[in-house]
Amino acid sequence: MLLTFDEGHVLHFALQCVEIKRGSELLKNLKIKSVGPARVKSALLIFCGIVLYCTYPLYETNIARLRAETADLCVSVAKKVQDVLKWNRSANAIVCDGGITQDETTDSGGVLVKILAKENAHLKQMLNFLSHHADISYVTTRAVVVYDGTREHVFLPIGRREGIRDQQAVVTSQGLIGKTTDVGEHSARVLLIASKDFRIPVMVVESGVNAILAGSAEGLVLTHLSSSNTELHDGDLVITTGNDEGFPHGIYVGHILAQNKVVTSVNLREIGVVSVMSAKHMHGESID
Repeated sequence: MLLTFDEGHVLHFALQCVEIKRGSELLKNLKIKSVGPARVKSALLIFCGIVLYCTYPLYETNIARLRAETADLCVSVAKKVQDVLKWNRSANAIVCDGGITQDETTDSGGVLVKILAKENAHLKQMLNFLSHHADISYVTTRAVVVYDGTREHVFLPIGRREGIRDQQAVVTSQGLIGKTTDVGEHSARVLLIASKDFRIPVMVVESGVNAILAGSAEGLVLTHLSSSNTELHDGDLVITTGNDEGFPHGIYVGHILAQNKVVTSVNLREIGVVSVMSAKHMHGESID
């Protein structure tokens, strides 16, 4: 008999206070009235669960669209703020003789020179990296890294207007950092390589073993190995094998640390200039 905690105690209390013979019509009515609402509640809960399960893909799509639209809005605001800051710096440069000392100008100029030198070095490394991938097209931009207190989130100020699509590789001069997702008109989010939702086909160079690289709580791991008998060694290189969606072949991912674990040399805290890469011909079409 299905009774809720409160209904069961009420019925037990009533039987104690009122002398009712078991099997009487009154007792049957009490049981039916107490069981009926519980069955209705259970049926409603089951029905709601089925509806939510069946409609989850629709909600998931709407959530992804909402994230993309929110990122677009944030990028637009950030660009306007950046324009104001640039104008402010220009205005300060014009009146520096009257309002800023020579030491302050020299200090700020020295910091700016260091920043530009670092960016220039990153760009040179990126160009050197991209020169080894002549069969791919790419768009280069500056990534925005946001730390929410528990993990990093990476956004790009480019989207569909610039030809960006979902599932494109995102790289630095050190290798793969993730792939694009939640692509909006002017922005995209990077699903980082360490995310538990990340999956790409890869190959261990030294042994030729194909596998799926997956993010997990323990870090990057290799699953679904094409050969379970081949031994993997520490230091073996791992690269992408590409796929039909235009994910490029031959991008450096990392190296083997243990039998099925992979480590990368990318430091998320130091991500600056990145490139979004894709095979030049995807489904027979040029994406230049």
